[in-house]
Amino acid sequence: MRAALTLLLILGAMLLGGVAHANTLDWFENEGESTLQSFAPTVFPDMSEEERASLTIGAPMPFTILGPDATDLSPTDAEPANHIAPVLLGDDVVGVISHSDDEVMEEADRVVADARLGEMIGTMEAGDLLFQDTVLTGHYIARGDEVIPASEEALNRLAGSTSIDMFLDLRAEIVTEGPTKEEESVRPESGPIVLASIILSLFLFFTLVLTWLRRAPHEPPPVDPVRRHFREVRFYRRGGNRVDTDD
Repeated sequence: MRAALTLLLILGAMLLGGVAHANTLDWFENEGESTLQSFAPTVFPDMSEEERASLTIGAPMPFTILGPDATDLSPTDAEPANHIAPVLLGDDVVGVISHSDDEVMEEADRVVADARLGEMIGTMEAGDLLFQDTVLTGHYIARGDEVIPASEEALNRLAGSTSIDMFLDLRAEIVTEGPTKEEESVRPESGPIVLASIILSLFLFFTLVLTWLRRAPHEPPPVDPVRRHFREVRFYRRGGNRVDTDD
């Protein structure tokens, strides 16, 4: 009796998972287009209305959410609750659209102008695991023994592919240190720069003040020397010769 009950519970869980998976894929066919068009003016502001109306949705792919407590990247047998698909303008990938039935996700539906992520989704191989990391923010692909940054946001954290062990060690270190220490490690040391700027400003200020004080604005203007004009004067004696004063 107990074995039969257990079997029924497993079958029920599988059935519910299959229904959830089918509902997620149906969402892209039925509601994905209208959701994309509602986000398009904000996400793709440089496109014309005609281009936005021509946007299409590619094949959706499942992805998992990697929480801070995760210690491995082993795939689970549970049906994925999160799917993401490339957004195309003709043959060009311009972004992605995602839908989630997972309550952990803050936003159930999202449209992002991340062409790299859309292209990486199109290159996924059998056995690849696409996941969104809540610690090293962004989307990544686990392929074999390596982790590949799939989104532009992930490239800000991981410049290139790395081993799974190195990836897990990196995120474990960040979880242990906490976000505050992480922010302090990347924050530039602006204290010396601010102090130097203050000292320089004070120096310039006092230099200007001293220069102004030395000018003595009330000092009378210099007096131009008065040019004296001399005129030759001649004296004459009666009955005598002329006397020249220049002698």
